Amino acid sequence: MKKIIILLFGIAVTISSYAQPTLSDNHTPVPVPPPLPRDTTRYPPDTTKKCISKLVSFSLPCCISATTDVASIAKVTFSNKACPAPAVTYTPATLSPISTKGVDEQRVMAEAGDVKLFSSVSVVNESVVEGAGQLSLGPVKDLKTKADNLLKALTAAPCAPSGSLIPSGSASYSFSNICCKTAPCVKYVPKYAVALTWGYGMTCHFPIFGVPWFVSLDAVLSANTSLAVSLTYQDGCTPSQACADINGGITIGGGVGGTLLGGLGSAELQLTGSGSLSGNWCVYPEVKTPTGNFTFGAVQVQGSISTGWGLISHTVSFTLFSGFSASF
Repeated sequence: MKKIIILLFGIAVTISSYAQPTLSDNHTPVPVPPPLPRDTTRYPPDTTKKCISKLVSFSLPCCISATTDVASIAKVTFSNKACPAPAVTYTPATLSPISTKGVDEQRVMAEAGDVKLFSSVSVVNESVVEGAGQLSLGPVKDLKTKADNLLKALTAAPCAPSGSLIPSGSASYSFSNICCKTAPCVKYVPKYAVALTWGYGMTCHFPIFGVPWFVSLDAVLSANTSLAVSLTYQDGCTPSQACADINGGITIGGGVGGTLLGGLGSAELQLTGSGSLSGNWCVYPEVKTPTGNFTFGAVQVQGSISTGWGLISHTVSFTLFSGFSASF
């Protein structure tokens, strides 16, 4: 009996839940229609998801050596390549060498959204000079000795040179930092500036015998030689040898006075001659003794003489010295 009562109560509750509610005035309200289904043709459901990509890495090259926009050298990666990359700002946006520093380590921040990353780069000022000094001229003095010995060979003319071959000028070195693409990217390299000149002069008085039509000739010979070495060199990222070319020349001139055989006639004669020196001098990575070649041409008496009270003219070309060449 108890079970039947409970069952009837449950049926009554169920029926009452589906019954139309009654207003306070005992009228039944208008039933509310159920909501219409969504028109998925005109209003398709939003199934898209927001695409997010974040900055995950930021790096700079090892070094730079000029004023540079960071954006042009920065390397950045993002978490999702399929999504649009967010805008990245850099602080500072531009890097420049410091006027008083050969190398300056500068730090940059890259910022994209809520992500901030940092990287550093060596900013090199290649014009800052350090460790300047004078290059040893010991090898150049060796060149002086060799050149002196070569010029003294003119005693075969016969003429004994005088004077000395003393260099003037300067040969200096310094160091600076440069930026390279290969490791180590910042290198401390030497610079060389060589500007040397030599001047050599000699004057010789000597008699000349054996020239046709002359009992003897008195010659006054003047010779001048000049040498120059010029080099501007800076070692680069790939080491190389620094060598300078040596160039020089010798000119000889002079007059000849003579007594024509028998005392009749006149002479217009000149001494002529020339020489050259070429060589090579390496100063880096090791300072070496200059090497080269010295060539001296023939020394001649050239001109004309007149005999028979000027009625007969003779051309004179007489070699006093045939010349020589030598290496040093």
